Amino acid sequence: MRPIVALTIALAALAASPNTLAQAFPSKPVHIFVGVPPPAAPDIVARLFAKELEKELGQPFVVENRVGANSTLAAKAVVGAAPDGYTLFLGSPINISPVFLRNNAVDAGKELSPISRVYTSPFMVFVTAKQPFKSWGDIVSYAKANPGKANFGTVASLTTLLMSVLKTRSDINYTVVPYKANADLIKAMTVGDVDFTVLTPPPFLSSIQAGTVRPLFGTQRFALLPNVPAAADVGIANFDLVTNGGIWAPRDTPADVVQKLSASVAKAAKAPEIVEPSRKNFGLDIVSTTPAEEMRNFEKEMRFWQDAARAAKFEPE
Repeated sequence: MRPIVALTIALAALAASPNTLAQAFPSKPVHIFVGVPPPAAPDIVARLFAKELEKELGQPFVVENRVGANSTLAAKAVVGAAPDGYTLFLGSPINISPVFLRNNAVDAGKELSPISRVYTSPFMVFVTAKQPFKSWGDIVSYAKANPGKANFGTVASLTTLLMSVLKTRSDINYTVVPYKANADLIKAMTVGDVDFTVLTPPPFLSSIQAGTVRPLFGTQRFALLPNVPAAADVGIANFDLVTNGGIWAPRDTPADVVQKLSASVAKAAKAPEIVEPSRKNFGLDIVSTTPAEEMRNFEKEMRFWQDAARAAKFEPE
């Protein structure tokens, strides 16, 4: 083989190698799809990360709001995109999974590739100040002594299902009272129409300060409410689920591109410009994971929700 021909073949092979692809990435704008409108928390977090990733990687990161169908429109836009790292989804893959959606669900474990988890917030059990409940044991005792009289307020099937886990473990009976919005639920808690609920902390922070609502415990500890114990601290094991969101790419995105994005997200997740406003304004802890860690997190959480759904005979919407 002539030297010039051999050199040409070698250069072509090098140009096509994954390492070269990762080194060249990104060479054009990257689009991040979110399924909620501004100024919802995932949208703001996406924009904060977009700004930092643009600094790190030298190309624009453009946030696109594809609102509708419980965020599946945004996720589907990414599922159907070219697997090259230029189209990403930011949100919760659990909420749009087949566990909760009968139609148009997205199975992230099969259709998407994780880049990194980027935010978490614990669930908390809250009680109205109109009731003297000081612990989960108080609620259990009241519910057993008064079957069906304890009112549990909910705005989402996810928290309804989460509470069903505690219901099964405690063998209690309560009445589920659905609400359309957090504001309606908070009002009901304030006047005592609802005895307890499960939700993430941010919507209740002002009510806690006003003394109309009390947090009993969280699935994990929460920086803004440092005196509230975690479930494990009060003897409730295997109840450490958090609401969370991550960044995901289309399935079959090159591993080196995934790793480059993940490393850049990890660096951005340490930026005070992201960490401080996310915690202060939305009660979110900014985190990062490797792609492998996030897939393990996702699989563990899916098993939890699938088991809970079977035990509760839960039907997706």
